[in-house]
Amino acid sequence: MARFGVVEQPLPTLEVPDEFFALREIASRLQGQIRDTTRATNRLHNVLARVFPELATLVNNLAVGWLITLLKKYPTPQRIAAARLGSLEKIPYLKAELAKKLQAAARNTIGSLSGGVAEALVRECAEQLEHCQKSDKRLEKLLLGAYDALPASGHIHVASIPGIGRLTAAVLVAKMISIERFATPENLVGYFGVVPPRGHVGRRSRGKEDSAWHDAYER
Repeated sequence: MARFGVVEQPLPTLEVPDEFFALREIASRLQGQIRDTTRATNRLHNVLARVFPELATLVNNLAVGWLITLLKKYPTPQRIAAARLGSLEKIPYLKAELAKKLQAAARNTIGSLSGGVAEALVRECAEQLEHCQKSDKRLEKLLLGAYDALPASGHIHVASIPGIGRLTAAVLVAKMISIERFATPENLVGYFGVVPPRGHVGRRSRGKEDSAWHDAYER
């Protein structure tokens, strides 16, 4: 690194304003929290594969809120099968028809893990996932608050790119800090490594290049 500094003599890095530094810290924590949520989701998937494998054929998203509520109260197919249908239907967003299908599947499950151990493991995984999801929401709210508090600068154009909302814009700005750090649009998209180079991106119906990133950069 010392040799690089002496030989290449790179330009000094721009100082990061306090507001942007705070944004970057929150974005970094949110990124780690999302990984935790993914791991918690995978743990719930794994234990349900042995406790109630039929559940995955009836519910596409095993991390949805109503299912977590259901599993906290009725963590095993045996508990679901023994529950009153009316009690299942009282769970918010659980439709009556799906409740009937869940109960029917629970009565004929081929799950290999049951009893007190299964109940404890499923409930533990469901509670952990719920905790992670709540942390996600809190950090997202904190991130958006920090993003809105940023001083006026060119970062406001990031949210003008089609398909990018405020939350995504906040994460992108946290990573790049200032547009002045990048000499060209290609340098900017190359920094993130997820956007095809100019000339390889999609084309609009009239044959013009879809250069939303470049347009935003130039603004």
